[in-house]
Amino acid sequence: SQYIQASLRLAQILGENDPVSAEQGASGLTVLNDMLGFFRGKGVEIGIPPQSSTTATLLVPEEDRLELKYVFAAFLCMDYGRAPPAHIASIAEGGMQKFLRRAVIADQLTNNASMPLGAAGGGVYNILTGV
Repeated sequence: SQYIQASLRLAQILGENDPVSAEQGASGLTVLNDMLGFFRGKGVEIGIPPQSSTTATLLVPEEDRLELKYVFAAFLCMDYGRAPPAHIASIAEGGMQKFLRRAVIADQLTNNASMPLGAAGGGVYNILTGV
């Protein structure tokens, strides 16, 4: 609920002292799960499983908390039919790039320069004797 509340405030959907209503919490949870599914569909794993309760504790790495809130705020803006403010969109875009970059780096293949088994002809070839 803290991420829902913080992101709703960033998106200017909630005022500073307004509590999250039950409907906003349920809607926010749906948007959060949709956002996590969107990331997984792009090959990005943030490490947050789908959530079923607003009282669950999200264990988000410290280095991802700010970007996650802003990306979530941008998704909430779209859910409420409004464009995210420019500063939200800018930080959210940077967060998306960071998450995508990390996913690409994690999935990159290492270069194995050794020759595949059997590709060398199975032995030594002497160019002088032809054997």
